[in-house]
Amino acid sequence: MMGHFFEYSDAEHAYYKDGILVPSVTQILADAGLLSPFRFNKEAADRGTRVHELCAQDDAARLRGRQIPKPLRGYLDAWRLWRMVAGFQPELSEARVDCDDPLYAGRLDAVGTRNGQTAYRTIVDIKTGVVGEATGLQLVAYAHALEHGEVMERIAVQLKPNGTFAIKLWKPADFSIDLYRWLALAREHGQN
Repeated sequence: MMGHFFEYSDAEHAYYKDGILVPSVTQILADAGLLSPFRFNKEAADRGTRVHELCAQDDAARLRGRQIPKPLRGYLDAWRLWRMVAGFQPELSEARVDCDDPLYAGRLDAVGTRNGQTAYRTIVDIKTGVVGEATGLQLVAYAHALEHGEVMERIAVQLKPNGTFAIKLWKPADFSIDLYRWLALAREHGQN
C-alpha cells in the first residue's frame, strides 16, 4: 500500500499533493491541541533528528566503522539494546507515508516484527524526550497510511543518553478505537 504519491520539501519539512500543502500527522495533532505548544526546543529537535538518522542507518547496517558523536552514543546504544531485548527486526526505517482519505502525510520511525509477537507487525516511534499521550494516535495514523486495514502493535521507545530505554505499549485491541479517533481528527482538520 505504501507509495510516495505526495511531494516532500526538505527545506520546508512539508508535503504537497498537486501543489497543495498536505497536513502532516504532527500538524494535525498540534492543531487539535494534543501536543504542547511548548514542546518545541530547537536543540532537542536537532538531537532527535540526528538520533533518528543514526538509528535508521544502524537498522540498515550502514554504520559499520563509522564514528558516532559522543553525545549521541548512548541513544544509539539504547536503540540497539531495545532491538536486541525485543528481538525487533526492522522492515522499514524512517519511511514516508501518504494518505489520500483523509488527506495527510508523515514519516514513521520503524516497522517490523519482534519476538513473541506473531499476530501483528510492530510500528515503533523513537523518542529522545518524553512520550506524550498523542503518540498512540501518531502511530495509528502512520500505520493506517502505510497499510489500510492492518492492525499493528504500537510501541514508543524512549531512548536515554545513558544507553537505557523505556517503552510504552498500546494494545492491538485498542487499535480500532484509536484509528477511529485519528480519522475523526484528520477529517475535521481537513474541513477547517
